[in-house]
Amino acid sequence: LMSNQQYNPLTYNWNIVFLRYCDGSSFSGNNDTATIVNNGTQQLYFRGFHILRNALEQLWNDFGLKDATDVITSGCSAGGMATYYHADYIYDNFVPTNATYMAMPESGLFLQGFSDTGNDDSMESMFDLHNMTIAMNQECIANHNDNDKYVCVYAQYTMPYIKSKCFALQSKFDAAALSGSSFKSNWTEVNIWGNAVVQVMMNDYINGGEYHLKHGAFFDSCSHHCGEYNHIY
Repeated sequence: LMSNQQYNPLTYNWNIVFLRYCDGSSFSGNNDTATIVNNGTQQLYFRGFHILRNALEQLWNDFGLKDATDVITSGCSAGGMATYYHADYIYDNFVPTNATYMAMPESGLFLQGFSDTGNDDSMESMFDLHNMTIAMNQECIANHNDNDKYVCVYAQYTMPYIKSKCFALQSKFDAAALSGSSFKSNWTEVNIWGNAVVQVMMNDYINGGEYHLKHGAFFDSCSHHCGEYNHIY
């Protein structure tokens, strides 16, 4: 995103749109029913997928997205998860026919079963509360039964079904993922985690799946989350 041509000769003069997500599910909420909280005094709406669609429609209709020649979708952490989720939706609906497109998720891989903060119960509850089915990668949804469609909220299960070009940026020892684990001070367990990250990425994303030839990645072994590349090398 740097505007200095010396350091960013490819995209220094590109247009940039930064979308903040505020629905708690990486632009994937599709619940038209209000959730009542605080003893009936407040209503919450989980409609992040509506927000994403409306924002992209406005960019298409009013800000020239329909004339773009090159489009990159990216995000970090929850934004990285959103990039995995919506890479194909954006490509199919909001990228001009002859434009070059790539998704670049960063630090968006939180492995199922490895993090106390990203456990199955909370992820399944989020999936149900936000009514996320329609917002997920639809090939992932179609290849899971009704009892486990929620696993598509984990990038590891969505990765194999991303049909658009995708280049992931991922630390083997992601600081945020490890901070939510009970083993972060146990180096043996940390290495097991790191090896699992690489195995998942290689088996299910780089070498596996129908679309793997469109997938690439940059791995590093430093403990960081979201960028910080100028500080870790």
